[in-house]
Amino acid sequence: MKTLLIFPPQWHPATPYLSVPLLVSQMQNAGFEAEGWDLNVEFYNDILTIDNIKSVVDLLMKEYRNCVLPNDRYDKISTLLCSQKYKIDFALKYVEEAKSILKSNDFYNPVLFLKAKKVINYALEIISLKYYPVKISLSDFSYPSKDMTYENIKEICDNPSKNIFFDYIKKRLAKKNIDDYDLVGVSIAHTNQLIASFTLGKLLKEYNKAHITFGGNLVTRIKDIVFKYNEIFDKYTDSLLVGNGEYSIIKLASAIENKKSFDDVDGLFYKNKYNKIICNEMKPFNMMSSISELSFDGYNLKNYFIPEIIIPMQLTKGCYWGKCTFCDFFYGKTDYIQDSVENIVKKIEKLKKRYNISNFEFVDNAVSPLLYDKLSDELIKRNLNISFYSMVRCEKTFSLSLFKKLKKAGLKMLLWGIESASPKVLELMNKGINIENVRTLLSSSASENIWNHAYFIFGFPGETQIDSNITLDFILKNINTIDSYSAQPFTLNKHSYLSKNPDELYIYDIEDKEELMPNLEYKSNITSKQKTEEALMALHKTYLQQNKLTLWKILTPDEYLFLYVIKYGRNYIKNYKFDPVKANIPEIL
Repeated sequence: MKTLLIFPPQWHPATPYLSVPLLVSQMQNAGFEAEGWDLNVEFYNDILTIDNIKSVVDLLMKEYRNCVLPNDRYDKISTLLCSQKYKIDFALKYVEEAKSILKSNDFYNPVLFLKAKKVINYALEIISLKYYPVKISLSDFSYPSKDMTYENIKEICDNPSKNIFFDYIKKRLAKKNIDDYDLVGVSIAHTNQLIASFTLGKLLKEYNKAHITFGGNLVTRIKDIVFKYNEIFDKYTDSLLVGNGEYSIIKLASAIENKKSFDDVDGLFYKNKYNKIICNEMKPFNMMSSISELSFDGYNLKNYFIPEIIIPMQLTKGCYWGKCTFCDFFYGKTDYIQDSVENIVKKIEKLKKRYNISNFEFVDNAVSPLLYDKLSDELIKRNLNISFYSMVRCEKTFSLSLFKKLKKAGLKMLLWGIESASPKVLELMNKGINIENVRTLLSSSASENIWNHAYFIFGFPGETQIDSNITLDFILKNINTIDSYSAQPFTLNKHSYLSKNPDELYIYDIEDKEELMPNLEYKSNITSKQKTEEALMALHKTYLQQNKLTLWKILTPDEYLFLYVIKYGRNYIKNYKFDPVKANIPEIL
């Protein structure tokens, strides 16, 4: 019995995603032969080559010369080949160097780092044009002309000329000896991975007799839509694993190996011999201590677009607050549970020793002050000498003394879920935080030179122009303690409190397009999308006017910023400014 677990494109190739190494470890500890395959990072390494870019440019030139009836695609090709030929020259000349910069100590030279990102953006823009209107970057993938309905996904999967992943996945599967595996799992974390995942499933069905299962956070959140399309279980997968998969994947492997019924596989959706889709109950998971440290068997950690690997770790499951009206993080998951401090530290020690890696990201929705207090004591006691960061809630029980202790234990950066500075909006969100206390927390954390990154939501139902201005003003007046920020428009999650109780918060005309997406379309009688976009534009414009060419705006994703904080410290990043002539920043923001 041999299992292959795959993480498909598209995800930023800076660091390994948690799911596959976690499940590989669980299966190995249960006695199964299993390995992981980060197809995403291999995809980026393989398409970002001189030969591939040159072949795409040759194809585009041929289309340009032979075009009889110009269209939008033709106009884009014409612009690239004529007025923007410098992008081709840069990509062909520097693409290999750009990858090398991101993977070496040159990464820590801000000018070289900026050059690498710019070159890679040019290269991916060129590659995307072959599959127009597809757009792919290191951090995003979109198909602007298509909603992500099942019918549209099926159409794209069946059309290699419009599917940027098809030919690549087909070639990689041919080299993988895929017939050696009895169970193949595809972990889908984000909607950006849908096209690649369905393409992968389609091709696996054609070339392999293994049982194919789709799992991951996104699968759990969209299972109700997938359930409506019986055909998915014939063309793309044999089953779906929803909810917590740490034990379900083991039960599935055991059932396949012993040729038994799938009745006991928790959270499994599958088609039985009567052509009926069976939905096994999702059962709660309550033993964090039974989850072993990650296994990177099958991974080449040198492939990642980063000079020092950051290991993801999960200290808890669920959310200890769990009351925010906009959130559906809880959906399909267990109640809040947390690992023991002793077990967490043992895992850190083992991972550090096995892979010689000292940088960790705690991927929890929010690590509580109480857990952090106990964990920092143990990390200091054992003198582990690690660096780490995580998301946190703005809890008043965080204190200056705790920040001092956390800094000594290795904390370098905190990601604060503030969302809004308007007391009214915070109450509508049921955030359970006080904005005056937030100021104190940010100030205390900053005094220990811990980097503060803040998350904000604009356009929350019920938010007025006055409310959004309060938040904008809060950000701009606290730039000494808000070191960086992310400001996003509100989206209505399908399984949130808001989606179930829309009348309470000014929402109406909710529309479910039956996309394989975790959110819904809606209207609000107070907040408009136009006003939200205007508020976001005002924030970014005002911030950039006051803080031109700020280094942190270039250091995305969070993993890049984290390494810079470790290397140089908070003050260096806040004070660094690019040369405006050499940097040409607007092209990559």
